[in-house]
Amino acid sequence: GRKHRAQCFEAMVEDLNQQAYEHIVCTGDLVNLGLWSEFELAAELCGRLRLGPAGVTMVPGNHDYYTAAAVAERRFERTFGAYAAGDAAGPAYPFLRLRGELAVIGLCSAYVSPLGLADGRLGSEQLARAEALLTSAEVVGRFRLVLIHHPPVVHRGTFVRQLRDRHDLAAMLNRAGAELVVHGSPEVNLPQVP
Repeated sequence: GRKHRAQCFEAMVEDLNQQAYEHIVCTGDLVNLGLWSEFELAAELCGRLRLGPAGVTMVPGNHDYYTAAAVAERRFERTFGAYAAGDAAGPAYPFLRLRGELAVIGLCSAYVSPLGLADGRLGSEQLARAEALLTSAEVVGRFRLVLIHHPPVVHRGTFVRQLRDRHDLAAMLNRAGAELVVHGSPEVNLPQVP
């Protein structure tokens, strides 16, 4: 409660609503422990965004998938499905949203990992589908924005909190191409809020 203040989230929503953004993206960790109460609060705050689900795209982070119960009950998808769904029916991830000249490809690197690791992985099937999306006729020629929670590079000097198949992702992106990859930021030590 001292580190993750709801007031900061509220202020961010207010600030975003003051800006002339055409699209907002979120790379996960909307909650901390994956509790329903956290999802309810995050949903209420995200519901205040003026762009609504069509103008906001989300992918889950490891905290959204923190427990087996959160994954089994599909808490992230049930709460934010309108923000994390593609324009066409298909597998949940990756998904594709076309917004004018923008093609947003959402990947899910989150899964329930052993306590303390918080690492991510995409898997060969999701990578193959992502490559097919990135090279599809409806996407090529647009600005291809890939969303992923875990940074696709080593960012801490240890194996903890890493994207396990980052080399496979890099190889796929080298083949298919993408104009921008947006990911969650590495954990930093923030000062304690009194």
